[in-house]
Amino acid sequence: MEFFDNHKKLFRTALGLFVGLTIVVAIMPAINNQDNNEPLPGYEPLSQEAYLGKKVLSPTAVWRATPNKLEM
Repeated sequence: MEFFDNHKKLFRTALGLFVGLTIVVAIMPAINNQDNNEPLPGYEPLSQEAYLGKKVLSPTAVWRATPNKLEM
């Protein structure tokens, strides 16, 4: 019961378990998927116009790309 009375040991253990499970459950599978997945059959790369349109219309985009320069 000393483990539950010592708050430093308890919180360090909880943090260690959280970080360990996060790595095992979320990060490692994401890295595996990123390394092993290929484009779908029939995939056609975006044209320059379509790529720029996605960059402009993306809600998370901070900057806008134009064919000649980058504007902030």
